[in-house]
Amino acid sequence: MQMFIRKVPIICLTYYNNADVFQFDTENYSYLSQSGDGNNADVNQQGWYNWSDLYQSGDDNNIDVAQFMEGNNSYVNQWGDDNNGDVYQEGFHNWSNLLQGGDDNNADVYQDGFWNGSDLFQSGNDNNADVTQFGESNYSYIDQYGNGNNADVTQVGVGNMSFETQGGNNGDVSVYQEYWP
Repeated sequence: MQMFIRKVPIICLTYYNNADVFQFDTENYSYLSQSGDGNNADVNQQGWYNWSDLYQSGDDNNIDVAQFMEGNNSYVNQWGDDNNGDVYQEGFHNWSNLLQGGDDNNADVYQDGFWNGSDLFQSGNDNNADVTQFGESNYSYIDQYGNGNNADVTQVGVGNMSFETQGGNNGDVSVYQEYWP
């Protein structure tokens, strides 16, 4: 096996930002742009044709992306302060879009299998969203705006779909679905 570290443009503006990118195997791609102070981004891609596109602006934000196997795609965009976004994808052709703005928001996406997809949007402060998907062709959509909202989605099996939208303050949504044909 050979280790290739290429196709990794990293742009860090202002002070005390950190970026670590590790890519192993063939044709992995990562783009990273940070502005503000105290931001951190870690990318670990192993396998073939994985792609990550990461942006963050503000102060003290954190992004962690880990993708394993083939054809996984991740897009993360955070703005504001003290936000955290974690994406873990293992398998084939999983994809995730994570956008959050405001302060003190947290989002975690965990996908294991084939063709799972996640769209996660948060705006406001102190929001939390967790997506966990195992299996094949599952899809989750979460849109939260306001403050102090929480969404938790777990989908196991094949072909599950979940759509959550909540606005206002201190809302709580929890979804568990399992289907095996």
